[in-house]
Amino acid sequence: MKHATLDAYLIHWPNSHVPIEDTLLTMEDLRQKGKIRHIGLSNVTVNHLKRALEVGVLISWVQVEMHPFFCDFALLNYCASQGIAVQAWCPLDRGGRVKNDPVLREIAQRHNKSPEQVALRWITQHGCVPLPCSSNPDHMKQNLQIQDFNLTENEMRWIDQRAQVGQRRGASVKELGFSDEFDFSYEQCWPKRL
Repeated sequence: MKHATLDAYLIHWPNSHVPIEDTLLTMEDLRQKGKIRHIGLSNVTVNHLKRALEVGVLISWVQVEMHPFFCDFALLNYCASQGIAVQAWCPLDRGGRVKNDPVLREIAQRHNKSPEQVALRWITQHGCVPLPCSSNPDHMKQNLQIQDFNLTENEMRWIDQRAQVGQRRGASVKELGFSDEFDFSYEQCWPKRL
């Protein structure tokens, strides 16, 4: 009986108590056995990624929070320099901020699009893949209709200036036993193997 192969397998959250070598080498063993195709990391910083790449295991993609109110541009640039794809989770933020933002609404009106479509297009023009979540068929259709327009350099700059690194959504996971490791130095990210 043939076993199913996972297309993508990722480390969901950095854990500074477990050496990254242990996790990535185990994942690589699964890839070598044909059980998974691609290895990824989620919710990491440049420091986390640098440490992970030292292990020598191919990282195909990084999945991080990215929307018009939050973006880690240093991480985007580092991923681009390493040939690592970036997926944006929570690309439309939460609580209706994208839909109700006056700057995004103004840009959307110029292109005859919705503010949500502007947010998704901003992400794709940064070379990233947005991962919007919806069970509404109309929203799903609208989320796909973003390839027929381009934001201008000025529009991109306006959004970029507002999407600076700030409070990440993931910092609230302390209740789940995780700590906020986003400000960890390179040395603090993951312990070295003994």
